[in-house]
Amino acid sequence: MTAAPPPGEMGRAAMNAKAAASLLRRATTARDDPVPPCVSRPHLFDPPAPGVHVRHVLPRFLEAERLCLACPLLASCEVIADGFRGLAAGRLYGIARVKDGTPPSSVVPAKRKRRAA
Repeated sequence: MTAAPPPGEMGRAAMNAKAAASLLRRATTARDDPVPPCVSRPHLFDPPAPGVHVRHVLPRFLEAERLCLACPLLASCEVIADGFRGLAAGRLYGIARVKDGTPPSSVVPAKRKRRAA
């Protein structure tokens, strides 16, 4: 059993994700519209934990970016993305040392440290 996350950044991210999902659900009025990937796989879009650099979670952000760019609701999401934390509309927002609106595919991957021979 895990403890509930303390109030703060992760609580804010969860609130953002919930608000975005609610807005996107309203945008899909027909029953046959696909469920947006941010609703079905929200963990991919969450910001990194405090103290974790974006490069260490880059693989999941790249997957989220790929899903966003294929989503039929991308235009709706671009309108509401500003001010969120994590990935929205295929771009990163509210992440330390990353300019808002940066696509994950333009972030340089973490370099692996070489072991001395």
